[in-house]
Amino acid sequence: MTDIKLDDIDEKNGELEGLRSKNRELLNEVKQLKIQLRELQASAVGDNGETEKLKAELLEFKTRDGWSAITKHSGVLPEMVKYMRQELGANLSIGEDGSMQFVNAEGKILTDSKGRDLSPLEVDDVRLLTESVREKFPAFWPRPTGTGAVGNGHGRAVPPTPETDEPAKHEKPASFGLK
Repeated sequence: MTDIKLDDIDEKNGELEGLRSKNRELLNEVKQLKIQLRELQASAVGDNGETEKLKAELLEFKTRDGWSAITKHSGVLPEMVKYMRQELGANLSIGEDGSMQFVNAEGKILTDSKGRDLSPLEVDDVRLLTESVREKFPAFWPRPTGTGAVGNGHGRAVPPTPETDEPAKHEKPASFGLK
């Protein structure tokens, strides 16, 4: 049999207690790190939520400006813009470069016949896109009005009056003593 010394047992018990205390320290440290990790994850989610909120606000602001530019460029009546949007089936989106783009319902960027992306800020692109809607729904655009010329309302020409045929003759102004 092996001879076990009491001093060895006490020494091993001392080492065991030292390892147990070190283990407790490390476990406490792990708990603290897990708490910090949860706090960081919570703040990251909060930041991400705030970032998404800011992106949504930016998109709303830019699309509002985009649709007002479309209204201006196409000449459509402002109260008809929402109906024109429905008829076009197009929405506005922010591209990777931050520019406004027309996209369809699937999110694909609308292009012209040459494959160039259509922009809501380009007058020609807006006219190209709204051309078909204009043909189908002319009521979306204001009706042309007359030039404001006065007529007699009967549709026939009015004979000229003698006063208006000849230019007015002006007399020389008095010199008031000036030479």
